[in-house]
Amino acid sequence: VGRRLLEYSARSNLKRVFLELGGNSPNIVFADAPDLKQASVVSANGIFRNSGQVCVAGSRLLVQASVYDRFMDELLSATTRLKVGDPLDLASDVGAVS
Repeated sequence: VGRRLLEYSARSNLKRVFLELGGNSPNIVFADAPDLKQASVVSANGIFRNSGQVCVAGSRLLVQASVYDRFMDELLSATTRLKVGDPLDLASDVGAVS
């Protein structure tokens, strides 16, 4: 599909094309992670940065069972601190794709 989109662009008026060809980049959190709070912030940013519209978005999260509950509490806290707003406002963490 990506190749076809580039071909169509080349045949038309050479519009700039950005290809998002997917990916399921996982964040993996093991029980020996030195800082679960920091791991939760990184994981939240991994999926919500750029509204998840990048091929390296952390769209999967694998957490070792022994720290799952603690980590999920931290992740919930990290996500509730994200500011949703205008994507052109530098104070916003999450917004519509612009």
